[in-house]
Amino acid sequence: MRKFKVGFGCLKSQANTDNAELNGIDASLVEELQSCVSSVVGKPALEINRPGGFGRPVFQVGFDDATYVFSKRSTLDAARKEAAVLRALGYTGHVPRLKAQADRWIIQEHCPGERLSVLLDGAQQMPERENAVSTAIKGLLETADATRSAGLDAWLPVIGAEPGWHVKRLSAANRLSQTLSIPAPDVDLDVLVDAMSGPRDSFIKFDARPGNALIQGPSCVWVDWEDCGFGRALEDLAFLICDEWMPLDGACEERLISEWLPHFKGAECSDNARRALTIYGVTHMLIRLHMAFTHRLQSGAWWDRAECLSSDLTGNTAEEMRRLCDRIIRWSEPVAELRPYRAWVNIIIDIVESSANHSTLVDRNAA
Repeated sequence: MRKFKVGFGCLKSQANTDNAELNGIDASLVEELQSCVSSVVGKPALEINRPGGFGRPVFQVGFDDATYVFSKRSTLDAARKEAAVLRALGYTGHVPRLKAQADRWIIQEHCPGERLSVLLDGAQQMPERENAVSTAIKGLLETADATRSAGLDAWLPVIGAEPGWHVKRLSAANRLSQTLSIPAPDVDLDVLVDAMSGPRDSFIKFDARPGNALIQGPSCVWVDWEDCGFGRALEDLAFLICDEWMPLDGACEERLISEWLPHFKGAECSDNARRALTIYGVTHMLIRLHMAFTHRLQSGAWWDRAECLSSDLTGNTAEEMRRLCDRIIRWSEPVAELRPYRAWVNIIIDIVESSANHSTLVDRNAA
């Protein structure tokens, strides 16, 4: 997390002078932040941290009597939606309390706590990891319960309602195959899309990854609500358990699913819910694989693991990609339509391991 000292003028690095372009910070973004600080808080900030690194317009701003998080959202509608959610659900203790919304900026209370991804990485024993994940899941469920009487329906879109949404997500493996010049897995997309198609009338966070969960002892605060809406509740469970920063073994995954899936399945029978969860989970992992390999090809190297964790970045590392591959193989076994991914993922594993110490990915088509 990068730290800066701020005065009435430009954002200043602790090691430099008042050039706002230093350290990769865009001058116009700095001006927007300063204007927002002035209009919302009315006094100068003493310190600014960037908890998400330089890739996100998110600033942790310290004043003499309080600390707030200033986040610039992608659209005005996204900011308005998030403001409505924080305003309605702040009392639950599972989302930050809203201070203000200023155009595309969300200003919320700073919540102490440890990111679930960081906590899990430091935990040495599987029971400790399992307890922490359960704490995060409880927070999701209690937040979803609170929405039923919060009057948020008008603010929340149906996620995935547009035609072809499931097909596009399921096609991540084909896109990655094309990128890596390897054969695509031979799966029946129509069958998988049918399994993923169901009523999308449950409140979901959607971006329910470990990096968005702040663990505070026995409680959890979930941050970053700009993507929430209506979907299938079990998507949140899949989003969480199938993230690359989720270092769980198969037995721990099974215990968590057995305990918590009944709370996410709605009116579906247990078998159908488990099948849908598995397909959603594998699909999510394929998307994460494609995302990481895209970064890997663009940067020419796997990223620094410690920096990825501390700055809440995609786990663009050989270790995290191997974890996803192992989980895809494990999760694909019980569902016949997913089994073709197993041989395909073994090719991916070969590429990951062969390229771990190379500046470029191994060319599998080379003579």
